[in-house]
Amino acid sequence: MRFSERLPTHTTRTRQGDLEMREQDSKRNPIARLTIGVGIALAVVAMMAPVAQAAFGVTSFEAMVENEDGTAATQAAGHPHEVTVALSFNRTPNRFGIPVPDESIRDVIVDMPAGFVGSTTAVPRCTNSELYGIGIVAECSTDSQVGMLAVEISAFNVVTEYFPIYNLVPAPGTPASFGANVLGVPVYMDARIRSESDYGVSVEARETNQTLALLSTTATFWGVPADPSHDDQRCYGFPSSSNPNPGQCEGGEPGETPRPANIPAKPLLTNTSECGAGAFVVNMKAESWAGSTDSGADTLEEGGSPIGISGCNQVRFEPTLELTPESSEAGKPTGIEARLAIPQYGLEDPDRLAQAPLKDASVTLPPGMTVNASSADGLVGCSEAEARLGSAQPAACPAASQLGTVEVKTPLLATPLQGSVYLATQGTNPFKSLIALYISVADPLTGVVLKIPGEVSPDPASGRLTVRFDDAPQLPFTEFSLELKGGNRAALVNPSTCGTYSTQAELTGWANPQEISRAGSSFTIDQNCDAGTKFAPGFEAGTANPVAGKFSPFTLRVTREDDEQDVSRIETTLPEGLLAKLAGVPLCGDAQAATGTCPASTQVGTTTVGAGAGSSPLYVPGPGKAPTGVHLAGPYRGAPYSLVVQVPAQAGPFDLGLVSVRNTIEINPANAQVKVKSDPLPQIIQGIPISYRDIRVDVTRPDFTLNPTNCDPMAVGGTIVSTKGAAAPVSSRFQAADCAVLGFKPKLSFRFKGKTHRSAHPAVTATLKARKGDANIGKAVVTLPETEFLEQGHIRTICTRVQYAADTCPRGSVYGYAKAWTPLLDKPLQGPVYLRSSNNTLPDLVADLKGQIEIELAGRIDSVDERMRVSFGAIPDAPVTKFVLRMQGGKKGLLVNNTELCRAKPRASVVFIGQNNRVHRLNPVVRVDCSSKSQRRRAQRP
Repeated sequence: MRFSERLPTHTTRTRQGDLEMREQDSKRNPIARLTIGVGIALAVVAMMAPVAQAAFGVTSFEAMVENEDGTAATQAAGHPHEVTVALSFNRTPNRFGIPVPDESIRDVIVDMPAGFVGSTTAVPRCTNSELYGIGIVAECSTDSQVGMLAVEISAFNVVTEYFPIYNLVPAPGTPASFGANVLGVPVYMDARIRSESDYGVSVEARETNQTLALLSTTATFWGVPADPSHDDQRCYGFPSSSNPNPGQCEGGEPGETPRPANIPAKPLLTNTSECGAGAFVVNMKAESWAGSTDSGADTLEEGGSPIGISGCNQVRFEPTLELTPESSEAGKPTGIEARLAIPQYGLEDPDRLAQAPLKDASVTLPPGMTVNASSADGLVGCSEAEARLGSAQPAACPAASQLGTVEVKTPLLATPLQGSVYLATQGTNPFKSLIALYISVADPLTGVVLKIPGEVSPDPASGRLTVRFDDAPQLPFTEFSLELKGGNRAALVNPSTCGTYSTQAELTGWANPQEISRAGSSFTIDQNCDAGTKFAPGFEAGTANPVAGKFSPFTLRVTREDDEQDVSRIETTLPEGLLAKLAGVPLCGDAQAATGTCPASTQVGTTTVGAGAGSSPLYVPGPGKAPTGVHLAGPYRGAPYSLVVQVPAQAGPFDLGLVSVRNTIEINPANAQVKVKSDPLPQIIQGIPISYRDIRVDVTRPDFTLNPTNCDPMAVGGTIVSTKGAAAPVSSRFQAADCAVLGFKPKLSFRFKGKTHRSAHPAVTATLKARKGDANIGKAVVTLPETEFLEQGHIRTICTRVQYAADTCPRGSVYGYAKAWTPLLDKPLQGPVYLRSSNNTLPDLVADLKGQIEIELAGRIDSVDERMRVSFGAIPDAPVTKFVLRMQGGKKGLLVNNTELCRAKPRASVVFIGQNNRVHRLNPVVRVDCSSKSQRRRAQRP
């Protein structure tokens, strides 16, 4: 179909003789052409008023995409011969009977289907001054011509004029601009990308001059402007209306002969690569000048007839992907550069189809390349509102949310598009996911604005990352490069071991989205190859103020170098005597401990964790954040107490919830030494590897942690276990101070109860009292009065060590009962006193004290100078305000009198040695009830 046959149905093609003479004269005299143009404009203004005005409207609208033979150009990704948009407006005769438009057209916007694209580099550009030319004649080079414009106007009569459409130098912010000089009035048609919707191309003719009195218009754009088939329409000026073939150049006149293009044949237009019965639909929106005022809203929209697109099976899609890390060091933070290339020879060769644009991309990074936790420091998220998705405006993401840059190269534009990669806000992004990205391009030169969201899915078990972008804009590119920033705060970490690693991608194009194209690349990690083979964690621990017997905060710190194995478990053994005051401290319940929701009343300290690869780990909680909690809880895994360490995994824009690790508190019954063992530390939280670098625990509850009263050099020791099973013994020197200034003067009293005569077996009560603030007792040697012998005949059942360890001592092995009070516990400890087997001649005397904790107080029984002696050689360094020991008498008594007690006034001999090595000696008189009444009572007992 020829251009002259595409005019709207209402176009009148007959010309009056005077008009023909005017145009013939104008060819000889450009000034005359200018005068005629002005005269036509004035006549239009005078005569355009209709007799009876109808509503603004379009009588016909048609959009055609055609091959050279006039058939519909339905080949996907092909180059149509011509694309024509024709529309005519409502008209009403004026008082002279000449049809005039009901309202002057102001704006016409034509929306091409998504995927239908045009090149800005196919032909040279004409400047705006050249388009103005000399009045009604443009001076643009014919090489810049891209089509023809036919306008039907109402002047002295209804006439149709034909004008070349030129590729213009666009204004900043416009990707492409086209224009025609219509009788000295420039008509501009600007292209833009519909960034607010489907990223299709729209051509907008805005602010049309009202003096033109347009009745209809037909715009035809050539698919390949340099094709010789357009030579007869490639003109300087405009075609002659006397030509029997309107719309063609008239031969024989200088400057107006058909002429070939002096440029290579490159496609201007490329069809969409998406197939379907209605894949090609052109929509139009028009607004009159009256509609732009308060007097009316004369705006209308029309949709063209759908055109089927086929042949997608002929469209190739051959992407390649290359991903290269910035660093080749194992386990180190790294930036990356990802380059996705799709050959697009068809965008520059009119004889080849373009390759399909990318539709969906799913890229899985190599195993071991994970998120760097320390990258969150100083990072913020970009909200969906800031990203301005669904808007034509550029994204307004905070600078601190930028992760990297992008560059898009396409033959459609003369220069690459530059943009940024932003981190999307957690949870409120389009995917409601932990990690998402926004790719944002806002090119000030072309005005192209792209905003593409992508989801990042870390594998919850391994942390392996998959990045997915769906429904990418149908804008073909030859190369898409994404570069993530490197350095210590890089978003990614290299695999921890050397080797070759592969990136895998599943890609689909718009032509055949059901067919997956697999691409990938590999890279080599060959530096720092011993990373992950070493494990020598740093360890520091102790009290802030190690004054003997005083309360002081306690601090523990474990550090790890960047290239060492990660920390899995921490076991810490405190020095003997470094204890905690449990009295008055509420306990976190099991249910609360399991969920990490312990109340504040149970808190005994705080913790800080530094995590991430690189030389600058990220600390949580960060500055300005509420401190984390270390809480006291009840029995756990067989231990009497436990610590619940709660760490809110909140850093930068990420909130991974509350991480809770429970630790057993074991207490050695023999010396009250405390050992704390952690459960395995979580290594991956919601797919984010933690990579512990610095773990600090500060026990800061007032009057909670108590220093020992022994000032001998000691150590806080323990074992740090790695994720690979390596066990590193650690130790931090500890020594209390000022033990010598502590007093030490405990008191011990004895009382015998029962018959006092020789061969009687008295019951014994020993009561110890200690002063507050004194050094604790370290050793005690008690020698009974010489009036007493050991009654070996009463030694019945003895508890074996195995039975004792299993807490299954026979009842017959119980010979007494003991009870101890300490300010560190809410309730006293108490329990039976056994005779337990030993390596000595006589069994040991053991008090099995139970309650909030369990303590074993063992004494060795022997004799010295024929006197019975009990030596307690290792008493826990713990404050005891009172201790009472009651031994049975009578038939179960272990003592037998060797004389009448009331005449002997027996005395014991006691030596106490304090934890500070001070010695206190006593010779307490044993109280015996020698009253006659008491003796008679005892005598009457059977």
